[in-house]
Amino acid sequence: MMMSRAGVVSIDTQARDETALERVLSTHRLLSMSLALGALAAFLSWAQETIPEIAGLWKWIAAAAAILFLLSWAIDPLLAVWSRWTVVAADAGLRRSRGGVPARWTAFPAGLRAVKLVVSPDTFSAQEWEEAAPALAQGFGYDRAKVSHSRRRVVLTFTNGAAPTDKPYTAPLDLKKQAVHMGIDENGKPYYLDTAGHSGLIVAGIPGSGKTVALRRLVQSFALDSANEVVVFDGKGTQDFNDLTRENIKVFSGTPDTSSTIVEELEQLSRQLQERAATGDVPGRVVVVVDECQGYIPVKGLTSEEKERREKAVKVLKDLVARGRSLGFLTVLATQKPDASTLPTVLRDNCGLRACGRLRTSEGEKMVLGDAPGIAQNLTVGQMIFDNSRARALVKIGRQP
Repeated sequence: MMMSRAGVVSIDTQARDETALERVLSTHRLLSMSLALGALAAFLSWAQETIPEIAGLWKWIAAAAAILFLLSWAIDPLLAVWSRWTVVAADAGLRRSRGGVPARWTAFPAGLRAVKLVVSPDTFSAQEWEEAAPALAQGFGYDRAKVSHSRRRVVLTFTNGAAPTDKPYTAPLDLKKQAVHMGIDENGKPYYLDTAGHSGLIVAGIPGSGKTVALRRLVQSFALDSANEVVVFDGKGTQDFNDLTRENIKVFSGTPDTSSTIVEELEQLSRQLQERAATGDVPGRVVVVVDECQGYIPVKGLTSEEKERREKAVKVLKDLVARGRSLGFLTVLATQKPDASTLPTVLRDNCGLRACGRLRTSEGEKMVLGDAPGIAQNLTVGQMIFDNSRARALVKIGRQP
């Protein structure tokens, strides 16, 4: 650990370019010292017959060289990140308006050839730190940099190799009470989305982002408990969920203006909500999944009858989200293109859970997560950002084995 007596290490007000030799020496400081001592020990060993006074000295120097060589594997990465922070941060665009770069606070190992560096957030936003992460990783010679941003500090984790969320991941379905096993997080640990105390979940992602896989996982996981009832409205009409139909899973294809059966099922859900409110009896969870929910929102160009059916549908969905928390209802609203027309404010604001896959615009990311940290545009297939209203996690959605 490296820290000044005050807890914060000051830095130069202006970054300067480093030479190739400076970069090598700062990156492999102890290793360079060990090689130099090794060379000296070899020379003294060769010269011991001509200079008997140093006959035994070369062994001690060789031992010191060996110790430095071993320590270099753990300490050199720390020293490299610590000593080169000023140059690399400036090259990555983290230059303050008043000069210099954010102050470094402490550095410590984070695994084999991995380093965590804690720095001041300074005046840079979470999005600016995320945008600078690839350049920081490249500047220090790592494959990737993970950023953990808060108001008081930024933790940068530099590592090599693929992250757990970059690799294909398969896992069996698992439901722990009301927590669904969705996949693994950036540390390779199982991630459970706890839906207890929530009545609404927004899921967004462009085609091919993994949105449908996530929805299918939610549907099948909740159905593991026979006391739960799952109703799926497939607004695309692509039959992505038809094979899931079973005793406690019902699937409907289409939109309210194209199917009277959907209207009747929504009315049935509304009556079920009213009955639970009147009796206080909540035997199990009722999970309502609306894929491509924009097909349930009134838009221009509809006939008066079609508009009326969609208005009734939206009214039911609003009621389910607004009152469903204490009555055992969870409503999942999914869309490929989140905006004000697909996710009305009255619906969006009552959904405490969010899942954001790859999106093309920062506006869509802000619509789902409430801000735009600039992550969603860089996600790969199967990666989603989950926000449970307390914390966020990058998760690789698990496919069934």
